[in-house]
Amino acid sequence: MRAPERPNPSPLSSATVAIGAARYLLRRYRVGPVLVILAAAILVIGAMRHAETTTASALSRWQATVEVWTTTGPVDAGETIESGAVRPILVPADLVPVGAVATDPRGLRTRIELGT
Repeated sequence: MRAPERPNPSPLSSATVAIGAARYLLRRYRVGPVLVILAAAILVIGAMRHAETTTASALSRWQATVEVWTTTGPVDAGETIESGAVRPILVPADLVPVGAVATDPRGLRTRIELGT
């Protein structure tokens, strides 16, 4: 003899069974603390990624640099600039002073005293 066929379950009864099974498993295996730890870990990872993205965006604004030339010591007016008298440095693009020398000045003659 065969058992009578079961009718297809409705979505509502399936959801009720699934919720009941989940509640039973939560009570039986004490998954609650694990879920809290998992949720906290997800929040921490999200916060870390946000901080990393914010830091990367701030660094990208400051990483754009421009090479400018500066003196290594005083250079008198009328002197020819020797190779040891100047050196290139990288300055964040937002902080380049007005009138900064962006090309190699070696071999040029000064009109004013520099580096004092």
